This record gives sequence, structure tokens and C-alpha cells, in this order.
Amino acid sequence: MFDVGFSEMLVIGVVALVVIGPEKLPRVARTLGHLMGRAQRYVNQVKRDIDREVQFDDLRKLQSEVQTTAVDLQRTVETAKQELQTTVDRVSLDLKFTENALKPTEDIISETSDPPVASKVAEHLVVQESRLEQPTSHPTTVEQPATPQASQTNYLPSSHT
Repeated sequence: MFDVGFSEMLVIGVVALVVIGPEKLPRVARTLGHLMGRAQRYVNQVKRDIDREVQFDDLRKLQSEVQTTAVDLQRTVETAKQELQTTVDRVSLDLKFTENALKPTEDIISETSDPPVASKVAEHLVVQESRLEQPTSHPTTVEQPATPQASQTNYLPSSHT
């Protein structure tokens, strides 16, 4: 802290001995030692408090990062949940359509108690029925391939003698 050499300390000691006197010097030195110890403890305490604050700031940053990661993970889970629910709804609609393929559309809609599901079912059924009613682009008759000449050859032994 202070740049005090041995010679300066010796000069300070001699001046203190002359000013204070030999009887009071030990008591003053002891008091001065106690004050220096208190000052050192105070400086060490301030250093520890500063270190704690730095660590506390680091923990706050880490907590902020963890919270951000948790929010991102929650959003990812919610997105996956919504996608899964959409898939389940589609499969459910396909299953209802498959189960009720022979029922009229009005019967299916009237059996569905949940209005949003009923509207989805009706929409899905209308789309499916329109697909069924569209003419196919494939020919309905299948032409037989021409048979090769070898298949018409008679392999039975001939009666040539």
C-alpha cells in the first residue's frame, strides 16, 4: 500500500520515542497495532463483499440464461403439442370418416356433440365425398397385352410319320 522502507520506519520510530516518551510508547504501539489490524480486517471484509457481489451478478446472468432457455423449451413443447393435437384431430376425422363411410352426412354431423368437431367432420366429409364423385382419369377397361407368337405354338407332338 505505502512504499515505506526500513530507513523511513526507523526515523518514524525515533521521532515517536522522542515525542511520546519511553513510558507511553509501548501502549501507543499496541493501540496502533490494534488499529492496523482493524483496518486490515475492514479491507478484507470489503474485498469479500465485492467478490460476493460479482458472484451474485454472475448468478443473476446464469438465472436469466436458464429462464430464457426454459421459455424457449416451453415454446417448443407447446408447438409440438399443437402439431400433435392437429395430427390427432386429422386422424380422428379420418377414423370417423372411415367408420361412417356408408352413413349419410347428416347422420354423422348429428351424432357429433362437439360443434367445432362437427364442423370439421362436415368439412372433411364434403371434401371426401367430392373426391369420390370426381371421375377418375384412369381408363376403366384394361387392355390385354398382345401374346407373343411363341405362346401360340403347339407343343403337342405332331402325328407326322
